This record gives sequence, structure tokens and C-alpha cells, in this order.
Amino acid sequence: MFSDINKKLNKIMATQAELAKELRDLHAQNEKARQEILGKVADLEQAIVDAGNTTEEVDAALADLKASIQTDDDIVPDAEPTPEEPV
Repeated sequence: MFSDINKKLNKIMATQAELAKELRDLHAQNEKARQEILGKVADLEQAIVDAGNTTEEVDAALADLKASIQTDDDIVPDAEPTPEEPV
């Protein structure tokens, strides 16, 4: 009986370790994607500035893109800074 319990416990712990690794991998992938997206947005913003006068359509498309990115960012609220961290 104890042997069976130990086997199940080991399986649960192994599964938890696998899940933790998968979560860490997804977090890393998300961080990489975020940096790539923000880089592309910065490039687009610079192209818009360099182009000078833009159409309302371009301005609206940029505003929509920024709103979409902000919606994704708002999924998880930013952590409040602790007293040790500069604000």
C-alpha cells in the first residue's frame, strides 16, 4: 500500500516539475515575443515620424495597434513597486 502511494506521489511530483518547466518555457517565449512586437512598433512609429504628414487612416491604424497591445498588457496588472524599488 505504501509503495503504491509513493509511486503515485512520485508521479505527481514529476508531473508538477514538467508543468513548472512548461510554464517557464511559455513565459520565456512570451517575453521574447513581447520584445519583438515592441521593437516592430517602435520601427513603425519611427517610419511614421520619418514620413511626415500621415493620413487619418495611418493614424487610426497606429492607435488601434497601440490599444490592442495595451489590452494584452492589461491581462495581468503590473506589480506595485515595493518601497525598495525606484518608482
